[in-house]
Amino acid sequence: MIALGTCHGSFVSKFSPSGTTLLYSTYLDGGEVDAVAADPAGEAIVTGRVGESTGFPITPGSFQTVQGGGASLDAFVTKFRSDGSGLIYSTFLGGSSFDYGNAILADATGNAYLAGDTQSPNFPVQNPLQANYAGQFDAFVSELDSSGSQLVFSTYLGGGSGGFGNEHADGVALDASGNIYVAGFTDAADFPTVNAFQPQLRGFTNAFMSKIVQGPDFVISAPSDFATVNAGGKATYSLSVTPVNGFNQSVNLSCAGAPSGATCRVSPNSVALDGIHSAPATVTVSTTGSSVAALSMMSDPTRPSDKRSNGLGGVARMLTLVVFLGFPLGASVGKGRRRWRSILAVFAVFCAFFFLASCGGGGSGGGGGNQGPPTPSGTYPITVTGSAVSSQGTLSHPAQLTLVVN
Repeated sequence: MIALGTCHGSFVSKFSPSGTTLLYSTYLDGGEVDAVAADPAGEAIVTGRVGESTGFPITPGSFQTVQGGGASLDAFVTKFRSDGSGLIYSTFLGGSSFDYGNAILADATGNAYLAGDTQSPNFPVQNPLQANYAGQFDAFVSELDSSGSQLVFSTYLGGGSGGFGNEHADGVALDASGNIYVAGFTDAADFPTVNAFQPQLRGFTNAFMSKIVQGPDFVISAPSDFATVNAGGKATYSLSVTPVNGFNQSVNLSCAGAPSGATCRVSPNSVALDGIHSAPATVTVSTTGSSVAALSMMSDPTRPSDKRSNGLGGVARMLTLVVFLGFPLGASVGKGRRRWRSILAVFAVFCAFFFLASCGGGGSGGGGGNQGPPTPSGTYPITVTGSAVSSQGTLSHPAQLTLVVN
């Protein structure tokens, strides 16, 4: 992001508090920035619109890594490091038609709230107030978690019976309770109103202002969502489950997507939230190495070598029995050297019995059983899902992790 590579691009610049020093300034290739905000850590967050650009940067593990509109435009959200040296995340946000990000802000936890317009009937929604597209253009309001990997809340906001209404959202704000305020304009006579100062449309186009009260919820985030291991090793990820708007229920955690020869486990598999503090959890993906498979084959009792060992073990046991039965007789008639020879013979056979038994005997219980083939090399998406039951019904949120096996 040090040079402009396409015919469309934007810039992001950060100044010192006095405005006298330029702390950083960078191109953002391929996208058109329409709004900027900063979180409490001094990290810039921008939104706007982007087309089918090969130059626009999208980060792995972000919420939407594929542009949804083809030749049309998608909204985007991009978050920079505080010194401008790189991206924390960058994601598309859109459906199959035109989507524009017009306004953005960040809360105290670093979550991003944006408002804009969409013409997509499949714009991404999450716990929506209005689940369906209503007019030619609808407003949208969306919240992304601080890692940019999860959509916390997203809804259409618009009217337009018969498909002719238009809404454009140009401003977004938060209050101390986490309620969302969005403002814009509409020409739809059936724009949704509640406790309205002005309940009817006057003229062709009117401004609107809406307050969205969010219910209790939670988000799952992974500070580091990428791990690389050799086959036979373990990958560990740290998770954080954070309450939103006072959520104080238990969240059940599960893991899916482990490749063949690997297992995925979340510990603990349930966390209790107190409405204020985040709860930690750990994801462990254990892979299988080729050496484990080889050892399991060596200890397989169905292999011919193990059968031979089992046979030798049986012979050793028989010889031991014969010697011990014959020893009293040899001891009673033998004198001097003959008695010591009998004792040495018994000791030698006894040692052979234990040696052969340890090598071949009991093959069905040794070596830990057949561990299966080793985990193949490759890149695998791992999905951790948190689910909970609340007054709003069942809440479910995923977190995406990436595992690379060498």
